[in-house]
Amino acid sequence: MNGDTKTGVTTFFLNQEIDCGDIILQHKTDILPDETTGELYNRLKLMGAKITLETLAMIEKDAVIPLSQSNIDTIAIKHAPKIHKEDTAIDWNLPARDIINKIRALSPYPGATTFLKKNDGNKVALKIFKASISSEITTENPGEIDSDNKTFFHISSKDFKITILNLQLEGKKRINIDSFLQGNDVNIYTI
Repeated sequence: MNGDTKTGVTTFFLNQEIDCGDIILQHKTDILPDETTGELYNRLKLMGAKITLETLAMIEKDAVIPLSQSNIDTIAIKHAPKIHKEDTAIDWNLPARDIINKIRALSPYPGATTFLKKNDGNKVALKIFKASISSEITTENPGEIDSDNKTFFHISSKDFKITILNLQLEGKKRINIDSFLQGNDVNIYTI
């Protein structure tokens, strides 16, 4: 959500304090530009399994050279706060990159949320799971919808239009934009 570009997995010894034991191994990886939390999680699971086997082999051979976490630059460490429902709301007044990062971070769960208003005044929640930044610079107000109801569904941000690719309308199942546009007139909604 913060636009970080690197992450990784670490094995460490346990001690009395939380996450403070000596480090055994670390493996770093890039966070890909369009990667969602779910996609990253799947990659990290595999890395975690590999580093676990390497760690056990090192312990078994008594080949561990532990690194104290007190030697680590704690300024660079970012803690992940608990996500609350209000944290999932999309603010269309933000730059497109910030909105895309939120969508990526909250996919597949709980999903970044916005509310669509129908012409009759009723609101419906829309969760967005996959989106991209359009090459079109925004000329509309943030949150304005643009769609031909056949091939694209854009929502304007502060600077660029955001192309919605995968979503879930309240009470419906999650679908790709092609399927969504086949059965929905996007132009009856506003944000």
